[in-house]
Amino acid sequence: MPKVTPLEIQNRQFSKKWRGIDAVEVEAFLSLVSEEIEDLTRAKAELESRVRALETENGEHRERERTLSRRRRTENRNDRLHKRISR
Repeated sequence: MPKVTPLEIQNRQFSKKWRGIDAVEVEAFLSLVSEEIEDLTRAKAELESRVRALETENGEHRERERTLSRRRRTENRNDRLHKRISR
């Protein structure tokens, strides 16, 4: 999570100075930054969700691979035993 939330950026108040910066320009920039952080936060959450789904899928593939590997070893062992018996 960002240290500064979009809402905090939008609600940030600055003191006024006699020859200060343009308040409208500051507000526009803060609004832009706030929207960007909100978009990035949403995108990050979506990517994290996708990573979790892919990690789960990867785990399932690894388990299938282990099962197939055990089956292959068993079949090889059975083939060798069968060949010995057939001699």
